[in-house]
Amino acid sequence: MKQTIKTKPRLFGIIAIMIVVMITGFIMIYKVFNQYENLVLQNSDSQLIGLTRSVDRSIESYLNRFADSLVHATGDKEMTEAERVWLDEGDSSVLIDFLQREIVDSDKKISTVLIMKDNWIVLSTNGRKDYHFLPLAGKNDGQVAIRPCLGEDQVMYLAFRQEMEDGIEYAVLIDMLSFYEYVAGNLTTAAQDRIMLLDAGGQTYIHRLDGETKVDQVRELNDENCQYEALTFLLEKQSLEEEGTSFYDALESETGKSYRARMAVVPAVDSTNGVFAVGVSTNYDQVIQPLRGGAVQLAVYGSMIVVCILILLAMLLYMARGNQRALKELEILREKNAAMEELNEQTQKFAHHQRLEIMGVLASGISHEFNNLLTPIMGYSMLVLEKLPQDDEEIYDDVLEIYNTSLKAKNVIARLSDIFRKNASTVFKDIVVDHLAEKVIDVARPSQPHHVTIDAQLNCGDLQIYGNETQLSQLLLNLILNSFDAMEGRENGVLTVKTECRHGRICLSVGDNGCGIPENVRPHVFDPFYTTKDARRGTGLGLAIVWQVVEDHNAKINVKSREGEGTVITVEFPMTKKGKDL
Repeated sequence: MKQTIKTKPRLFGIIAIMIVVMITGFIMIYKVFNQYENLVLQNSDSQLIGLTRSVDRSIESYLNRFADSLVHATGDKEMTEAERVWLDEGDSSVLIDFLQREIVDSDKKISTVLIMKDNWIVLSTNGRKDYHFLPLAGKNDGQVAIRPCLGEDQVMYLAFRQEMEDGIEYAVLIDMLSFYEYVAGNLTTAAQDRIMLLDAGGQTYIHRLDGETKVDQVRELNDENCQYEALTFLLEKQSLEEEGTSFYDALESETGKSYRARMAVVPAVDSTNGVFAVGVSTNYDQVIQPLRGGAVQLAVYGSMIVVCILILLAMLLYMARGNQRALKELEILREKNAAMEELNEQTQKFAHHQRLEIMGVLASGISHEFNNLLTPIMGYSMLVLEKLPQDDEEIYDDVLEIYNTSLKAKNVIARLSDIFRKNASTVFKDIVVDHLAEKVIDVARPSQPHHVTIDAQLNCGDLQIYGNETQLSQLLLNLILNSFDAMEGRENGVLTVKTECRHGRICLSVGDNGCGIPENVRPHVFDPFYTTKDARRGTGLGLAIVWQVVEDHNAKINVKSREGEGTVITVEFPMTKKGKDL
């Protein structure tokens, strides 16, 4: 009897311990789930913000490209002459033809170009004048103002307006639906993912509803014709000019079922594209429901076997905590190591950029000073030539040689300034590769060692490639300077710069008979900051810049080298259509 009495308290104690352990287990499962859900939410927010910023950068690039195109077109001499003919003689056909050819036909997304005077539309490439401009949508970036424009057919356009000195304004109109599809149409993967754009003035809203892209005026929207909670949050963050994330209740376009959506917003401010606030949302239920289902199953199965594995659970928990601490310490060490590597890399990049900036400033200053010296030499040379008697040919030829030599020096200085100019243009255009090679060779001649000769084999004539002249000049100059360094101390050095057309592509090669590249170095020649030179002579960025330019121009690069015999680096560029027709 006494044994039974003693057994019952023990049994009750065991049951109580089991209950406590089970409750504790459920609490732990809940906490772990809650923490994991927070991590999932943070990761989801990070991805949404990243996608939002990607759309923002795409918009900014798009706006800048069209603004630059408008400025370039209106600055063209042919455009200026066509405008003069229209203003003086009343003939607008030449001007309209130029705008249609150079702007409208150059991009299918451009609907028309308007010509305005005193804020009235007087001409357009499509003959229509029934357009109404809404208030300014965002920042006025340089010479071009950007604002929404509504056509009489109720189609909403994005207008790029530039005012000229004579009071004439030009406006390029782009269909906002085409604009949306271009910058955001292919960035979502799931049917419930949405990308929303709101102009900085809070007037025009571009969004998807029932699988269709719509452009609406905000004052006409309500709960029935849009995801109004998303629009309200977008308007709120735009008014506060701050990024943010939030939940809202949404409906599936196909089934009409409601779901919980997560949304991220980047407002239209000076640090972003400045014209459109960007909102991106996704179906958060699809992300979190599998996690919740797994948590429920874990709780049920855990409650069934918790009694049998209490001791093992305690051991595993102890080991897990130790492992977690070790992983955290390892992660901290990894983060510190990554931070130190990043800091070192940024420091090296900053130092290199400072050196490049100093070189640019020095080149500009030297160019200015040399121009000041060359100008009077050229001027007095011309005066002497004008005053010399016609029969004094010997002195005339000598003075003419002084003038021509000064002119050549002035051209070399101008080309050197072009290469080192800060904020050089990033516009791509058709470039005659032989002319580019000649210019760069002239720029590199002051660095040419006395024991090296330059063999220029330029065989492409007027064949053209499509690219950025400044970047291509830097590419060729880096290759030439590297070849000069490779032939240091070698007598009878020969640098060969060769252009040729091969299999429909233009090949630009730079070869030397220098020291060559060792086998163990070749896999790393294009790595940033990798160099075999001492710190005073090399940064390791020359060939890294070459690789980046090759990538930007959709080209191919090939390196052939034998140690002790020399190196040939060949870059293959696609030929332009104009070049293929020659």
